[in-house]
Amino acid sequence: HEDLAAGAPATIICGPGNNGGDGLVAARHLWHFGYNVTVVYPREPKTELYKRLLTQLRQHKIEVLGELPELKSGVVVDAMLGFSST
Repeated sequence: HEDLAAGAPATIICGPGNNGGDGLVAARHLWHFGYNVTVVYPREPKTELYKRLLTQLRQHKIEVLGELPELKSGVVVDAMLGFSST
């Protein structure tokens, strides 16, 4: 993973449900692996857990945006919808 990470961009697109929460956790892990992480989270979280996850990301200086930026090459993680969405 070190060769791939080395500051490579990673954009995590998170929805409001459990899959989005997993995306927030994945963003933190990718940051620890050395990726330049941007999170797209279009809504303010309703649960205390998700508020704390966003606080952790911001403490690591991970950019959290409300809308999708122009994507660069790199990793894109779709954490919008889970398997139970219709």
